Amino acid sequence: MTERVRVRKINESWLHVTCNDGVASELSDHFKFRSPNYKFDRRVRNRTWDGFIRLFNQRLGTIRPGHSEEIREFCDKMGYELSFEFDEPDVSEWTEERVQAWVDTIEIFDDSGERIRPYDFQVRSVYETIQRRRLVVLSPTSSGKSLIIYLICLWILAHGGGQRVLVTVPRVQLVRQLAGDFADYSKGRVRPYEIRGGVDKTVKLPPIVISTWQSIYSMDPSWFAQFSAYIGDEAHTAKAKCLNAIVDACVNAPYRVGLTGTLDEDEVANASIRGVLGPPVRVARTVELIERGISSDILIVIIRLKYPESDREAVNSVPDTDSEGRPIVRPMTYHEEAEWLYTHERRTKFIVDLVAGIQNRNTIVLFKDVKNGHGLRIAEGVAARGRRVHYVDGGVKVDDREAVRSSIDAGGAESDVAVASLGTFSTGINIKNLNVAVLAAMIKSKIMNMQAIGRMLRKARDGSRAVVFHIVDDLEWRGRPNYALKHGAACIQRYVSEGLALKFESYEFKERE
Repeated sequence: MTERVRVRKINESWLHVTCNDGVASELSDHFKFRSPNYKFDRRVRNRTWDGFIRLFNQRLGTIRPGHSEEIREFCDKMGYELSFEFDEPDVSEWTEERVQAWVDTIEIFDDSGERIRPYDFQVRSVYETIQRRRLVVLSPTSSGKSLIIYLICLWILAHGGGQRVLVTVPRVQLVRQLAGDFADYSKGRVRPYEIRGGVDKTVKLPPIVISTWQSIYSMDPSWFAQFSAYIGDEAHTAKAKCLNAIVDACVNAPYRVGLTGTLDEDEVANASIRGVLGPPVRVARTVELIERGISSDILIVIIRLKYPESDREAVNSVPDTDSEGRPIVRPMTYHEEAEWLYTHERRTKFIVDLVAGIQNRNTIVLFKDVKNGHGLRIAEGVAARGRRVHYVDGGVKVDDREAVRSSIDAGGAESDVAVASLGTFSTGINIKNLNVAVLAAMIKSKIMNMQAIGRMLRKARDGSRAVVFHIVDDLEWRGRPNYALKHGAACIQRYVSEGLALKFESYEFKERE
């Protein structure tokens, strides 16, 4: 006898699955994922949790709508009879050609007031949204995600039965930036409501609302019921708990769209994003945008810093004790190695010399560790060499960050240097007149890596080729690669997979006399 699986909609945030206990157990196993850091969780050590995250609640029979296709695939594989006991609207009439024709009726302008025509992949993003209603649009930096969001908002409000759209971004600066883009596109006719600190959230809201997810996370769930669509820019940046809570509260929002340039390698996080928003859909690739002249042509120069034997031994021979108090020698941990590198005087001087030697080209230096003063030392060193330097970290006010962005965009003599922490300038910040980037940090995250590269993909005014200097620190000792070297190799593989042009250089620090 064929097992039956029935799925009904509780609301736009949750589905209920009806099946026998055996199938429910199989579904639970299918939708379970090992937590990445489960070994370090106290609950695992105390044996109160097995370390798995389960996206299907077997006791309640609930799962998020974004997993619908995965449920279908599971049932097809197992030979189970599946029925979805709810109807989705028929949108077959909205072909790609009709979507293009609709877009062509909209007057859209750039920040100079000149009329522009959206690219084919931007139109495809609208088409995919119409057809799927729940998805994550994968589109590289410089692909015009703000225009994609704008078009999706207009379609939902005009044709999707939507009354109000909620758009979230990761930072306050991006609220202003996105609202400004909407005003430019419409010559001021479309002005979203901007929610930031101190702004009244209880007023009657206009059709489009833009907020940071932090600003609305604590709102009563009933507040979110007014939205018929949710759009999350830089969807990868929201912590899963916060993203889930906000989108789950939008119980009347059939449209759920995330936008990002890339997703990380974290299987749990990606599965959670799929459930809350929907499956990923790639609409454009970096190399395609470069080939079409939409993005800046980019050269990535891998600079391999080779360290003397004494440094290699120091990084790999840390005195310690084992669990029984016996003396041992071990390699540095990831954080110990990072601290050692970021306080290494000759490494800092190398970066300063590199940046100071770049003349008449706007440059950004991205660092990671604020506490040990790594970025400040670079900024002070470059300033001492006569360059105009802007320093930005998480403690710099939003208005001051915007002033830095505007200064670089203004161009001038094209000789500004921004020394910025990865957390402040790697994601979402739209700087149109950058020529050179220096990645001075050890980058582990795929998202952080590709978002940092993305800073260089927006075409500079002079159309020149952008250059990224990626520092890779070689402290390999007795056949054991160090963390920086391993993560550098992973970044290189990503660049190769994206089809980006690479050049390899090396510099060797000699033993001190």
